[in-house]
Amino acid sequence: MLKFSNATYLDFTDSEIAAKQKAAIVEVRNRFGKEFPNIIDGKEVITEKKTISTNPASPSEIVGVFQKSGQDDAEKAIEAATKSFES
Repeated sequence: MLKFSNATYLDFTDSEIAAKQKAAIVEVRNRFGKEFPNIIDGKEVITEKKTISTNPASPSEIVGVFQKSGQDDAEKAIEAATKSFES
């Protein structure tokens, strides 16, 4: 894990920095609405129940759809994590 450090100050009045920021925002927005699986023991897990994350500034805009796992998946994840620390 990387040691924490504060982010470098960026001057967004600099057109090059502002352009990079705008491009990054477009790149992230292009991912909005995607469904993300849970990863348990290296495998993608899709569940019937979902959590829909919306943009609080624009609630009709879906940021992403995430899986709602239950106790069974939680136990599998704990078991897989425990095994990975043993090796």
